[in-house]
Amino acid sequence: MIDSERDTDVLLLLMSISPQWDEIERVRTSAHDRLLSPYGVDVADAVSMAAAELAENGVKYGTGDVIIALRELPGAVEVSVTNDTGGSASLDAKIAWIRACASPEEAYRQALEGVVLGGVVQTGGLGLVRIVYEGGCELSVEHQDDRVTVRARRAVPARDAV
Repeated sequence: MIDSERDTDVLLLLMSISPQWDEIERVRTSAHDRLLSPYGVDVADAVSMAAAELAENGVKYGTGDVIIALRELPGAVEVSVTNDTGGSASLDAKIAWIRACASPEEAYRQALEGVVLGGVVQTGGLGLVRIVYEGGCELSVEHQDDRVTVRARRAVPARDAV
């Protein structure tokens, strides 16, 4: 049993996947299954979508295995995806662009218009916008040497309130 008054995060899921497209569904399903009982369908759907989108980016833009961690934090759940990469300036720029938008809905609308109209947004990043808008998550990124970790954090009610 996990105490809702704890001071530290709790690891709910840790998995490493090979950079293969057929692994993405396993990430989504594993995250969903782990979150469904304690948090319900809305949180499970949102965070598992975020996990799958981030894992897909790890496979698409990374080199080697992709590490996925799902943690319960005080008042939030967080999925992080870590992979080796040769650089990710466009990732930093995309997250900065999302944060600069007036709202997640505005970022989503602009991203869709960019895809439809063939604008700059078409070059990628719709998955990150989905994580923020559809998933209700906040994104952050950390770099360490040639490794990048992208985190998607979603606020959740305390377990005893679910």
